[in-house]
Amino acid sequence: VYTYASSDFTSSAAGDDIVETQRLHYIGIPLNVKYKVWGNSAVQTYATAGGQADINVSAKIQTGDITKDTSKDHIQFSIGGAVGVQYNVIPHLGLYAEPGVRYYIDNKSDTETIFKEKKLNFNLQLGIRVEL
Repeated sequence: VYTYASSDFTSSAAGDDIVETQRLHYIGIPLNVKYKVWGNSAVQTYATAGGQADINVSAKIQTGDITKDTSKDHIQFSIGGAVGVQYNVIPHLGLYAEPGVRYYIDNKSDTETIFKEKKLNFNLQLGIRVEL
């Protein structure tokens, strides 16, 4: 799973505002379990739960026209769950809707991220699923 997190920090010095932009790129490794609650050949309902480890692969800070590497964030662990419903248009091809929740565990890093500011996140995934 790829995640891009960008943040702007503004500070004042000698009456001038200085804006720094932090750009973090993560590659996540998820591990989830899916449980089929109910279903037939056309409709399925299910629940998923699991965790994810996000590894910071690139960290940069930009001030004006100057961009430099900065210290990478520690591994960011999270846990989450979702419920879903899938409608099979044809065998092995379905449309799904999946509302979920994810909680980000404090990774004790000095790097300020959205994961520290907003530890609990709600999401809605909509899509097409191909099952072979």
